[in-house]
This record gives sequence, structure tokens and C-alpha cells, in this order.
Amino acid sequence: TVPGLTLTFDPSCEDWPARMQLIARRGDEVILQREYAPDKAVYTTPDPIERFDALELSFLSMAKPYRRLRLQQILFGYG
Repeated sequence: TVPGLTLTFDPSCEDWPARMQLIARRGDEVILQREYAPDKAVYTTPDPIERFDALELSFLSMAKPYRRLRLQQILFGYG
């Protein structure tokens, strides 16, 4: 169980996704499915994730067009 995820993208180039989706599962059950709109290179999700055993992150669009996504770090909790 974590209070949220802190995702660090590419702060030097200021590239991050404009939209992303997080799905948390426990076995075959989906326990959390949310879409987020990060607004900076270090973003913390606001939703707690309880007793999960799998996470799926999907990056749906970028904040700047024609840029690559670089996820540098995932911190389980608030950073």
C-alpha cells in the first residue's frame, strides 16, 4: 500500500506526458484506474493505491509534440 507515486520524467529537457493512465491490479481485479495530466517533470499522483501486485502505466500524449518520453524514476510514495 502506497499513498501515491512520484514520477520523475526528464527535468533537464522539460519533457513529460500531457496525459497518462495508471491501472493497479490485485490478481485479476482492477483496484484503481485513473487518468492524470502531469504539469511538470516531477509529478505525484494524488490517489492512494492499496494492496496491489501489478501496476500498468500508459503514456497517452506528450506535453510537447514530437518529443520522446524518458521516465527516470518511480518513487512509491511522496518525494
